Amino acid sequence: MVVMSVNASQCLSKSGRKVGRVSATPSNGRSPIFDPRSQLSLRSSVDKQLQEVTSRSHDNYIQLKPFKGKPGKRFKVAIHLGSETIEENFEL
Repeated sequence: MVVMSVNASQCLSKSGRKVGRVSATPSNGRSPIFDPRSQLSLRSSVDKQLQEVTSRSHDNYIQLKPFKGKPGKRFKVAIHLGSETIEENFEL
């Protein structure tokens, strides 16, 4: 099991853009460490890959770089754990 955190906050700029942050933490009951090569990815609403990060052998969390978008912008976040993938849709 994995706990995924998605946070969106309003920028202070006049553009009205929001900043999104995505991170994941393992919660598998066995070890607080991700299996090596677990991946966290950010995709556009039309499945264009925007970001991806891969865990290393001793990572206890993985995090994407902060990203910006206009309010209402849709995106997808996926966590890839071995042969399993969990994907969720979000909106800024």
